[in-house]
Amino acid sequence: MSFDDHLFKISAIGAHSNFADKGFRQKDVRFIAELFTNWLDVFLKPDLPKWHNTQAMRFLERLQKEGLAKSKGQGKAKRYRLTRVGLMQLVHELVDVHGFSDIRYVLLTYFFIRTYNSRVIELIQREGSGFSKALQIEVEHLFDHKLFLEKHLEEHSRQIERLKLRIDETQKAGDLAVKLFRQGENLDRIIEQVSSLYPYELENQKPMEELFREIEPGIRLWEITNGNFARSQLLWQSQMQILISHKQILQNLNQSRLAEFRAR
Repeated sequence: MSFDDHLFKISAIGAHSNFADKGFRQKDVRFIAELFTNWLDVFLKPDLPKWHNTQAMRFLERLQKEGLAKSKGQGKAKRYRLTRVGLMQLVHELVDVHGFSDIRYVLLTYFFIRTYNSRVIELIQREGSGFSKALQIEVEHLFDHKLFLEKHLEEHSRQIERLKLRIDETQKAGDLAVKLFRQGENLDRIIEQVSSLYPYELENQKPMEELFREIEPGIRLWEITNGNFARSQLLWQSQMQILISHKQILQNLNQSRLAEFRAR
């Protein structure tokens, strides 16, 4: 799911909530998308998305076509409302975890399902007739913010372990190349042995030996020695540290208590 698509889904739910009685307009979805974008602050600066009504219109037309929304009126007076199935489907798509996700997506979705869960569950109950115990359990499961975080923590852990392995193998590949060079091995043989023991991730698309034949002879040795050390230290170790910090943020969220004001 693209981040833009994610924002429109969460914004459609927000617009439905704000205009539950009379229906929402496409410009309402666009404004809430801009509002959520503003809340993400530094994560989206300076590359701030430029939302257009046509984007919201296409998104809402797709929801209608799929039976997830209904509309009434025409032109600028056209208003939409999400169906019960539509509300549940959008929430399901927001919280579904398929592989590694952008931290902006994780934070925004977590904020949404933790703070607006009661309101959206109430809207799901109101749309359509009947609200069985089984459906209530399904809806509450969708808004389980702790489960949502646990899934992302597991995925962060997997990605961290993957980077650890990549760093280790890249370092060993560089060390082996240096060792063979010092032993007087020719460069073609060095590349052959390194690729055999430590194939890179795109080996199936283009074998390492073929890749190195395309590189200028003068920089092949650098790529298989210092280039490996540089990639390991500057790219992958840095990315791993970012993931570790993101994981810590998610762990802190999982343990956080929100300040609450209660009107007497």
